[in-house]
Amino acid sequence: ELPRAPLPEIVDTLDVADLESEKAHGYELLRALEGEQTVESFPMKDDPDAPEALDGARTMRKAERFFAMLRPGAPHRLVVRARATPSGDDEVIAHVRVGGVDIGTLRASGSDVFEGSLVVPSAAATDRAVVDLRVEGGTLSIAHYWFGLARDEAPR
Repeated sequence: ELPRAPLPEIVDTLDVADLESEKAHGYELLRALEGEQTVESFPMKDDPDAPEALDGARTMRKAERFFAMLRPGAPHRLVVRARATPSGDDEVIAHVRVGGVDIGTLRASGSDVFEGSLVVPSAAATDRAVVDLRVEGGTLSIAHYWFGLARDEAPR
């Protein structure tokens, strides 16, 4: 399974709701309840002719924590596949930290399905970089995290 937007070289992947993948990444359930896992259909709105992706996901996520196995000292691109569920009229915002460094926010409106992307600076990349995601304005159904080398990004 690959993200819609190509990554030059995928270094690590967390397949959320896949128990073996979660275990290998020290994925913390953080208040997840029984029945909050599902198989989601992910039609990507930026390409309506693309086939839908079926992917297991954990729903009702307000927080995520796991570690990614990155190449130390190299910048990476993080891609997250998710569906937003806002709690009102506001957008859903996910604040992302990797290796203790704030790397940015992902935003989605309505019940958007999206693959959001952020750069992980080289200073945050380690072979066990802790990834923290905190959600406000609703919840996310999260299916996948991909980490690829960010060859097009300037080292930081």
